[in-house]
Amino acid sequence: MSGPVDPTNFLGLVPDERLLEKDMSRLPEAEQRHLPVKSERGSSVVLNAGVALTAASLIGGIALLVLGVILSLADRVTLGNALLMAVGGVLVATHWGWVHVAEFIRQGMEGHAGKELRQEMAPWLSAVHPYTRWSVITEVLDDGSIRIVRLQHDPVHTLPGKFSFTSERVKEETHSGDLPAGQIAERAETLRREAALETAEERERWEVAADAYETALLAAGGEAAQTEARRAASAALSERINRNLREPPLVE
Repeated sequence: MSGPVDPTNFLGLVPDERLLEKDMSRLPEAEQRHLPVKSERGSSVVLNAGVALTAASLIGGIALLVLGVILSLADRVTLGNALLMAVGGVLVATHWGWVHVAEFIRQGMEGHAGKELRQEMAPWLSAVHPYTRWSVITEVLDDGSIRIVRLQHDPVHTLPGKFSFTSERVKEETHSGDLPAGQIAERAETLRREAALETAEERERWEVAADAYETALLAAGGEAAQTEARRAASAALSERINRNLREPPLVE
């Protein structure tokens, strides 16, 4: 089982937007935000319209071609007959273009909806901070037994200046389904309280380091500002650890 990450390694970083998508599941369930379900109605209407126009262009184009040929054979080739065949040929040749136009419009609509969603979720994303969390979930196995799983959620570097999370199963307990439900529930709740307390401890460590970093960064200047700020954050974190060793905090 690995220990928590050093919060000073993530000072000055911002959350990666991937946390709004696939990386959301790497956070504890209690911290996840279920994104609004995007309506597919508008996209369906556009695609259906594209299909309908494609079919209409193909059928109409063939009809004009046939009509132009029939009129030309029945009488003679005139400018009007030639124009009918020309228009029909163009419609048949370009009928698939409506599908591409509809797809282009649909992608534009989805891009706009995605931008609005990112703006809506921006406050939540900015409130995600890079410290280790722990959570507990339960699973029911095929034989009816219940497995209690402890998860560790660690921040990781992604793009330059950004962070996301990993999620790892660090401990598992399997309890027979024959045991009293209350006993299993009590054990799961005990592990959840432990996870919450440890998470709160890591959050406090992050806040101490982040506050010291921001204060030192504002006070410092020049090229060495970030280095000095990081050193100040490490010193504040070290002092807090030493203080806790001298006067251990109360826990449940």
